[in-house]
Amino acid sequence: MFIFVIIGIVFGFIGAMMAKSKNKEPVLWFIICAFTGLIGIIILAVSKADEKAVVIALPQDGSRAVAMKPDQWKKWLALVELDQDIAAAAATARERGPECEVILAEKYMTLNDKNYLSAATAKAIAEFDVKQAAQAKKIVPLKVEADDNKTSGTITSQFGISKFSKTGGSYKITEGAFSGYSYVSYDAMLKALEA
Repeated sequence: MFIFVIIGIVFGFIGAMMAKSKNKEPVLWFIICAFTGLIGIIILAVSKADEKAVVIALPQDGSRAVAMKPDQWKKWLALVELDQDIAAAAATARERGPECEVILAEKYMTLNDKNYLSAATAKAIAEFDVKQAAQAKKIVPLKVEADDNKTSGTITSQFGISKFSKTGGSYKITEGAFSGYSYVSYDAMLKALEA
């Protein structure tokens, strides 16, 4: 009995590795191959590889990429072409940006129920707006106002306004989000606050 369990686990691992290489669900194929043995391995070996999920929209802010399988994206495009309500929702989302439409498509295709279309549209727009706001906040340029000798001044960044002064040979933030921090040079201070 113990030997059959070991053989099943070995076939399961082989099936899981083969499934992963064919873009199939490894856990499912582990179970199938563990119980069916060589038959499951042969079926898996002759089966076609599934298409990989492709990233349709990749956010610039480093947050979660929105990925859809090509066949799902094709279905979405067909729905947009054939259904006026879905076309209107897609157009509304697309006005915000292409990524917003992809977020909507991902949400709608998960449920595939028109009763949730307006909720999915609102959620996609809200999610997109949050990502855009976060990205805009990250891109706030550093604004420095300093005296001629660069011994004191203010720095406006995404973290707010900070005041600095040169004390001895170092620069110290005296007010603001980084109050108390010291830097060895003026350039080092600016570089730290840009990050």
